[in-house]
Amino acid sequence: MPWSETVEMSRFKFIADFESCLYEMTQLCEKHGISRKTGYKWAKRFGREGVESLKDRSRAPKHRSPSNQAQGCRATVGVAPPAPDLGTPQVAGLAGEA
Repeated sequence: MPWSETVEMSRFKFIADFESCLYEMTQLCEKHGISRKTGYKWAKRFGREGVESLKDRSRAPKHRSPSNQAQGCRATVGVAPPAPDLGTPQVAGLAGEA
């Protein structure tokens, strides 16, 4: 479920207050009900990316799918995947010929 618009608007209000330089970061974060870690993260993103940084971001995991992880784990620990069963090779002239 996506966050409501009020969360995005609160980011804009936070940055507006931050830019006004009327508050210290601790006071600003208390006013907006966020942690200082989040306040510094939003301020840093805004400095790097501008207004675009205040929009909602995907919360989807950034890891590989489970099937890719299993293959990656084998390579990491040096275990080869099982070889396909191709049957017993038939060599002419060796089995039962005189």
